[in-house]
Amino acid sequence: MKKILSVLSLGLALAFGGVAMAEGDRSAERHSDHSSERGHGGNGQHHMMKRMFSKLDLSEDQQTAIRDLKEQMHADMVALRGDSERSDFRDQMKTIVQAETFDEDAFRELLAVKQAKKIEVGVMKAKMKNGVWNILNTEQQAKMTEMMESRGERHGKRQMRRHGGGDFNK
Repeated sequence: MKKILSVLSLGLALAFGGVAMAEGDRSAERHSDHSSERGHGGNGQHHMMKRMFSKLDLSEDQQTAIRDLKEQMHADMVALRGDSERSDFRDQMKTIVQAETFDEDAFRELLAVKQAKKIEVGVMKAKMKNGVWNILNTEQQAKMTEMMESRGERHGKRQMRRHGGGDFNK
C-alpha cells in the first residue's frame, strides 16, 4: 500500500509540476510582449540564458540557429499541450474525485496520460539543449560547462542555507 501511495504521490507531483512548467512558458510568452513597457521582460530563466549566451560570444549564425531551435521547440510544445489541456485535466480529475465511488483505474489512466506528456516535454527540452550544445564550438562548450558548474555550486549553497546549512553526509 505504501508503494502505491508513493507512486501516486510521485505521479501527482510530476503531473502538477508539468502543468506549472507549461504555465510558466505561457507566462513568459505573455510578458515578453510587454517587456518594454515595464523595463524588463520574460522570466528569470530567460534572462539567465541571455546573459549566459552573451558571455559565450555567439556569432550571428549561432544566434539564428539557437533562435530557430527555440521556436521549433515552442511550436512542438504548443502542439503537444493543446488549447485547453490544463482545464481538461482539472475537470477530469474533479469528476473522478467527486464521484460517488472512486474509479482508481480511470484516475491512473488520467495520470498516465499526463505523465506521458511530461516525458515528451522533457525529451523536447533535452533535444533543445543538445541542439544548442552542438551549435557551440569547443571553446564555447568549455565555457558553458564552467558557467553551469559555477551556477550549480551557487545553487547548492543557497539550498544549504535554506535548509539549515547542516552537513547531510553525517
